[in-house]
Amino acid sequence: VEITVHAVGENHRREGQFGSITFRKAGRYVFEINEISGIIPGYNLMTGATRYALVEVVDKAGQLESNVTYYSTNPENPDGGTTEDGDVSITRSNAGGEISANIDSDASRFTNEYSVTETSFTPKVYKTLTGDKPKVLRNFTFNIEKQSGDDTGVIMPENRTATVLNGSGSGVFETIRFTKADSYTFKITESIPAEAVDKKYQGYTYDDTEWILTVEVKDTGGKLEVIKHTYKADDSTDNGTSRDDAAAFENSYSTKPDTYAPQVKKTITGAD
Repeated sequence: VEITVHAVGENHRREGQFGSITFRKAGRYVFEINEISGIIPGYNLMTGATRYALVEVVDKAGQLESNVTYYSTNPENPDGGTTEDGDVSITRSNAGGEISANIDSDASRFTNEYSVTETSFTPKVYKTLTGDKPKVLRNFTFNIEKQSGDDTGVIMPENRTATVLNGSGSGVFETIRFTKADSYTFKITESIPAEAVDKKYQGYTYDDTEWILTVEVKDTGGKLEVIKHTYKADDSTDNGTSRDDAAAFENSYSTKPDTYAPQVKKTITGAD
């Protein structure tokens, strides 16, 4: 019998049915039920695990009747065997003196574990600084936060910031780990000082573009892989710019002009 289970958990279990077994004599019959061994990527099969079905057939005045009980250990052992949790016993009869018992209750249970090898991704940012050359170059900080995807399938780092040193260049966030296949999105933004006015602070103009990083994680035979990632600017001024290397930000630096009006003082000396 072959059983296909489409989801994880007790609520998604599936039952399978063997063909009918015909009994022509009263007696005590024990059947072994095994899961066929094999290699299925990601699955831990119960190789070697045996379940038992005990069918007790009695003759009641020419009519055979049966009672079926399922065991996780051999009922022929001296201790009598251990019944399955939630076992169901069924009875069938046949007036013709024969009994056909279908093993079709939720009896012999086989539980398989599915696990995957996790994968990871390291987001990046790139900073460009334009305009006048500042006397002292500033460090810029960036933030990342999860937007969508399976909350149970992603492990965010404790530190969710990245820093670009000395005005321009690249920076990296700490690695994000994935334990389930899904499509995940993350928002990347630049930290703008609270004192900034119109995104300007101490000569610097900051970039308020919101970048959306999409990471596609696929389960390939029990091994998770990042099959695609894109950075897209979620800002009308960037016309939805997409790139695959990093979230790009551009800051500028400018100095305010100062004016000075030279003054002169005239002194006249000589005859009155």
